[in-house]
Amino acid sequence: MVEYLIRHTTNEDVDWLNERINYIIGKLKSKYVPKFREDIHSLAFSAIANDILRFFYYSEYLKLKNISFSFLYYVNLFRLSSYKNDYQLMDKIFVDSFTHTGDPAKRSQKGDKLLDHHLFNYIQTSLVLRDREAIDFYAMLQPRNSIPGRYYFEHDQDFEQLLILLCNNEDEQSLMYLRSITSKDYIQSLTNLPFQTAHLVPYLEFLFLPLIDVYLAILEKKEAKFNESLYKALSQHKTFYESEDEYKESRRGLPEGWVSLPLTAACVLAHQKGLKPEIESDYIPEWLIKAEFDGLELIIE
Repeated sequence: MVEYLIRHTTNEDVDWLNERINYIIGKLKSKYVPKFREDIHSLAFSAIANDILRFFYYSEYLKLKNISFSFLYYVNLFRLSSYKNDYQLMDKIFVDSFTHTGDPAKRSQKGDKLLDHHLFNYIQTSLVLRDREAIDFYAMLQPRNSIPGRYYFEHDQDFEQLLILLCNNEDEQSLMYLRSITSKDYIQSLTNLPFQTAHLVPYLEFLFLPLIDVYLAILEKKEAKFNESLYKALSQHKTFYESEDEYKESRRGLPEGWVSLPLTAACVLAHQKGLKPEIESDYIPEWLIKAEFDGLELIIE
């Protein structure tokens, strides 16, 4: 039996979304791609990739499959290049900014822009696109928890380590590691940090912990448990993005709420291991899960 979980509706103006999509396509053609070909070592591509990701959500919301694929391709390409060439330099800049401010929550604007990412986001994108080069590169990395302030959230470090193990096809070790971290109280760990973290509690409750349960079911190869956990995670995702943030502002219009790349990446892994999702949802595009990329062409050759 297939269950349907419909994405929450928004009042986004279709014409406005199309206008913004055409705008970023123009930027890709006239500026970003030519700049990438001239200087693939630029740190700027990390921030550019994050910007393009927003337009992936726009295009996927409008069911523009070919454009969605192109945007995700360039997000992955720019992220890999930026990280592959400059991750050591980026860490140095982060450490410098941490040293100067004395508080990772108040790091310099320069360092913040360069490191406005988490490695696990990069890995998830490469998993969704089945980018073997990127996956193999990330598989060689080690979590960089020795850098002051680099990991001030324990769940970030644990999830990154899990994905690196999965990139290495270490299923048994991944399962053992995942079981070891499911007993952790991540919310309690926030109380030991020297800066405000209350805004992370809903994220942990509604997004992170349900995602961990999905991965646990996948690695245990329990299809019924996987679908149960997936449905719960999708429902929690929907609830999170229909609620208000710490500033009492609605999250309903946030583009990252329109598609869950973390859950999509988890479903890709499940699909590769022979587990069949029994839930259909706009939050987890089926064409990405099944790698239906044949016939899709990049908007820029």
